[in-house]
Amino acid sequence: GLPKILFRGTELDADLMARLGRRRLPTLGSYWNDAGLSGGEGYKVAGDNPKPAPWMQGWPNLRKPRGSRKSLGFKIDPGKLPALNQPRLERARDPEIYAPPVLILPVSVQYNRDKGVGLISWKRVAYSESFFGYSTARCPGSNARDLTHYLHVLTASSLFIYHALMTSAQFGVERDTLQKEDADSFPIVPLEWLNPKQIEAVRKLSADIE
Repeated sequence: GLPKILFRGTELDADLMARLGRRRLPTLGSYWNDAGLSGGEGYKVAGDNPKPAPWMQGWPNLRKPRGSRKSLGFKIDPGKLPALNQPRLERARDPEIYAPPVLILPVSVQYNRDKGVGLISWKRVAYSESFFGYSTARCPGSNARDLTHYLHVLTASSLFIYHALMTSAQFGVERDTLQKEDADSFPIVPLEWLNPKQIEAVRKLSADIE
């Protein structure tokens, strides 16, 4: 709301956010749900009621040690990740959130976007609760790759971080923690509105970021 924006910024920031709102663009979350795509927080290990998760064992495993500030970059190389060896998980999550292609975002985000934000994986990986992901596996044809490239570019933009700073309940105030609902609230121009030249530009930008 306005008080939150003014607490973190100025009247210019409030005006910018208002103009962005007047565009009436769909949010990332609504766009994802309307398209029938999967996404969510990664698996959780600790808890009182762990259950077997045999189907995930041996998957390349993306984890980030607690308190680590090390940059992960912009792309995942599954061949360099250790295999998941956690027979019982408190919450394995829906298998479809891990289906490639997938764009994975860390919960702990660096302000310096040159150090990386969204991570692309073209192969199936398991990712822990230190991350949340957006799978485009249900998209038809080449749209899956193009939508992954598009989200890769959007989450690497200054506007994505700026929007989170202005609207998130935690990011930039209590700690540098980005919740999935913060990313879901980001307004986006639907991929379908882009023309072929813009789609090609998105592909090139994503490749350059990688």
